[in-house]
Amino acid sequence: MKHKIELLAPAGDWNAFVAAVENGADAVYLGGKLHNARQFAGNFDSDNLKKAIEYAHIRDVNVYLTMNTLITDRELPKAVEFINGAYLMGIDAVIVQDLGFARLLRKSFPDLELHASTQMTIYNLEGVQMLSKLGFSRVITARELSLEEICHITQNTKTEIEVFIHGAMCVCYSGQCLMSSIIGGRSGNRGKCAQPCRLPYSLVNDEYKTVLNNNSRYILSPKDMCTVHNLEDIVRSGVKSLKIEGRMKSPEYVATVVRIYRKYLDKVLSLFESERLNEAVKHGVNSKGSNSAHPKVSKGIASQAFAVDEEDERDLLRIFNRGGFSKGYFYGIYNDMMAFESPKNQGIYLGKVISFNPKRELLTLKIEDRLANGDGIEIRSGEANNCGTIISFILSDGKKVDSAKSGEIVEIGFLKGKIFKGDKVYKTYDRELNRLAGKTFEGGFNKKTQLQGKVVIKKAAPAEFEVWDKDGHSITVTGEVVSEPAIKRALTKELLIGQLKKTGSTPFEFESIEVIIEGDLSLPISEINNIRRKAIGEIEKIKSNRYSERFAGSEKQQFEIDWFNRSESDSAKLKTSCYLENLHPYREENSGVKENDKRGILISLYLFNQREIQFYDADVDRVYIPFSAFINGSSKKVVIDYINSSIDVFVWLPSITRGNYDKLIRARIGDIASDGIKGILIGNLGSLSYVKDIPGIKIVGDYTLNCYNSFSLKQLRELGLSGTTLSCELTLRQIQDFENIPGFEKEIIVYGRLPLMISEYCPTGTLVRDTLNSSSCARMCEKSAYYLKDRKGMKFPVISDRIDCRSTILNSNILYVPDIISDIYEAGVNSIRINVFDETPEEIKQITSMYKDILRNGKTSVGHYSALAKEIESQGFTKGHFFRGV
Repeated sequence: MKHKIELLAPAGDWNAFVAAVENGADAVYLGGKLHNARQFAGNFDSDNLKKAIEYAHIRDVNVYLTMNTLITDRELPKAVEFINGAYLMGIDAVIVQDLGFARLLRKSFPDLELHASTQMTIYNLEGVQMLSKLGFSRVITARELSLEEICHITQNTKTEIEVFIHGAMCVCYSGQCLMSSIIGGRSGNRGKCAQPCRLPYSLVNDEYKTVLNNNSRYILSPKDMCTVHNLEDIVRSGVKSLKIEGRMKSPEYVATVVRIYRKYLDKVLSLFESERLNEAVKHGVNSKGSNSAHPKVSKGIASQAFAVDEEDERDLLRIFNRGGFSKGYFYGIYNDMMAFESPKNQGIYLGKVISFNPKRELLTLKIEDRLANGDGIEIRSGEANNCGTIISFILSDGKKVDSAKSGEIVEIGFLKGKIFKGDKVYKTYDRELNRLAGKTFEGGFNKKTQLQGKVVIKKAAPAEFEVWDKDGHSITVTGEVVSEPAIKRALTKELLIGQLKKTGSTPFEFESIEVIIEGDLSLPISEINNIRRKAIGEIEKIKSNRYSERFAGSEKQQFEIDWFNRSESDSAKLKTSCYLENLHPYREENSGVKENDKRGILISLYLFNQREIQFYDADVDRVYIPFSAFINGSSKKVVIDYINSSIDVFVWLPSITRGNYDKLIRARIGDIASDGIKGILIGNLGSLSYVKDIPGIKIVGDYTLNCYNSFSLKQLRELGLSGTTLSCELTLRQIQDFENIPGFEKEIIVYGRLPLMISEYCPTGTLVRDTLNSSSCARMCEKSAYYLKDRKGMKFPVISDRIDCRSTILNSNILYVPDIISDIYEAGVNSIRINVFDETPEEIKQITSMYKDILRNGKTSVGHYSALAKEIESQGFTKGHFFRGV
C-alpha cells in the first residue's frame, strides 16, 4: 500500500499500535523482541506482531519492523531467522542500521523493502546514493539536516526520504553516540541507551573553574521537536514519510500526536491538490500527469493557508513537552533547542501560587488552563523542593467542583510540602485529554477502509455481491437463498443499499454500491445480511494476506520458527535455510588461519583535531592527520617529517562533513592526496564518493562506520575499502569471531580518549556566549580548553571544530588495555590504534614502545613499564568494552 505522503507513527506496545492506526497513521513502525533500538519498550512477540500486521493491512496501513541495532556474528543466524518469520507474516519493510545485516537481508529477501535507520548517520546526497546502490529503498536522514539540504537530496534521487517531525531529539548524531555505552555499559547502538544527555553537567575551562553554574544545568538535554506549524514547508521539500518519535511513550501520547498531525497534514495535502489542479487547468495539462519539481522551501516559518488551532497546540504541550518545543534543525536555528531547566515532562503552565495555607493544606491560584479532578500537578520552587499531587479536591467560589476553566481562581487540596507564594504550578497530566485518547484504543475503532460494491439479484437465483477496494482487491460472493417474485412489496435499491451498508463495528464502509435487480423480486433481510457478512469476511481475508506470493513455491521458507525463544546455540546450529548457509563465507577459504600468523601487526597514531598538529618521534607505522590540518597549513612540515621517518600518512575525514567540510573536501582532497599521502580514513559512507577515484590511495574506514560483524567488513571491501577500524563496542571474544578477509585490514583502538558524542550543538559556543551576553559566538574555544563536568566530578573534554562549529565530546577516562595486546594479535587484528589528544611527545614515545615490546615479547613486557602505567592509571582509565559486552 503506497501513499503519496506518509504519516508514520511509533508503537511500543499493542495499545500504542491501535492508537496510531485509529488516529490516522498511514504506517506504523514497531520492534520485535530482538535487535531494535528501543529494547526497553514493550515491543511485540510473534503473536502480537502477526495480529498487528493483519490489523494494519485490513485498514490499508503499512507496518515497518525496526531491526536498527548492531548485530554480532553469533547473533546473525537468529536475526535472519527472526526476519524470515516477520517476512512470512507480511511485514512491509525492515528498518536497519547494521551494514552487514542489511547485506544479508538484501540477498536473502530481495523483495523486502530495506529502510536505512537514522542510526546509519546519512546526511548528504552522496550517502543516500550509496545506500540506494546497496538496495535500500528509503533513507531516514539525520535529524540535523535543514529543509534546504533535504530538498537538495529529494530533487536528486528517487530513493524515498523519511524525516522526523515530532518528538524527542538526540543531542548527538544518531549512530555516533557512545556516551551511554562507554560510561554506563548501555549502548544506544544496541537499543539500550541510558540517556546520559539528560543528566546535569557544568561547563568548566582548563583550570576547572565553573563557567556556567545557574539554572541551566541540563546543557545536553534538547527540547522535543514540534513542526505542526511547518508541515507545508516539510511536505514541499519532497520527503516521502513524516515520522513521529515515541516508541517509549504512552498510547495516549501516540493517539494525541497522530490525531493532530493527521488533521494538519490532510489540510496541507488538500491545499497541494488544489494547487496541482489549478496549475493543470492553467497550462491545459491532464492533472494526473502533472509532476512539477518541488518548489524551494521558505527560510523561515511557512506561510500556510491555515492556522493551527490553539487547543491543538495546547494538547501537544499537555501530552508531553520538555519546557516547550523546538523546530529541530529544519531552519538551521539552534539557539532555543535545549531544555536547560529540566529533562523531564514540563507539562503546561497553570499559574503562580497566590497563597498556601499549610494547616488546611489548600493552595490558591488563578489557573491559566483547564483543571479537573484526576489531573496531575507539580509545584516548582527549586528542584530539590518540588512537590506534586493528583488533584482530588477543587474549590471555586467556595464550592466544591469537579473541574474549573482557565481564568478562574481556585483552591486546590490537599497539598503538603514547602510551598511559597509565587511558586510556579504546572499541570503534568491531563485526565480529560488522556481519557479521550484512550477511547481510540479501548475498543471504539473508527478507522474505516473504503469499499465499492455491486450487487446483482436475478429471478430464481441467489444474489451475487462483488466488492473491491481502491487497491484492486476484489471478491465476489454468492448467496444461499434464491430470490422469489414479490407478492406484496418488491425489494428496492434503497432498502438493499441501506442494509448492505450496515457494516457496524467492522473496519469497512461502503462508499457506493451499484444495484441491479431484474424485476419485482423479494429476498429475506437475513439473506442480505448474510451476503454482506460473507463479502466483508472475504475482502478482509484477502487484505490481511497482502503478500501471499511470499509463500508460493518457496519450500525454503516453510520451516517452523520459534524466533523469540530459540537459544543462541540452537540458532548457531541452524542449517535449514539458504539464508544462513553463507554466514561464514571465508572459513573454508582460509581454513581458520589468521592472517597475522604470516606477518606483523601495525601501530597507528590518530591525531585529534587540535589547533597545532605535532610530529611524534615514535616507532609507529601509520599516522592519521585531520583534514582540517591540511586546510589551515599547519600540517605541511609535519607531514614531511612523518614521510621522512618512513611513516605512512593518512588523511582522516570526520564522520560528519556537512556544510563547509563537504565543499572543502570536494575542492581540495585530490591535491592533498597527491603530496605523498598513502591513504584516507573515512568516517561516513557519504564520504566515499569524494575519494574512491583518487589513484594510488588506500581507503580505510573509521570506527564510526560501526562495523560489528564479518558481513559489514565484506560489504566495505566490495565498496572499495582496504580496511576499517572496528566498532569500539566489541568485546575481545566478538573480535575473535570476525572472519579473516584476505587483503582487508582490521584495526582496533587500544589507547586514548574515545569520542563519545558528535553534535551540531556546541555547548561552549552557546553557554559562554550567553554568559557574555553576546548575540554571536565569542570563539572562546580558540582561547581555552573546555570540559563538561558531571555530577560525579568526571571531566569530559569538548573539542570545537571551527570549520563547521561542530563539537565532539571525549571520554573523561583514557582507554588503556596493554594486558590484552597479545590476545588481540591472536584474534587476527592487523593494526592497533593510539588516539592522541593531550599527551606529550615523550609520553607517546613511551606508550608506542610499550605496545611494540608487548607485541614482540608477550604480556610479561607490561611489567617493564610500571611507571608509565602508574601515570596513566592516575589520570583515570577504562578497559572499554573488551571485557564487558553491550
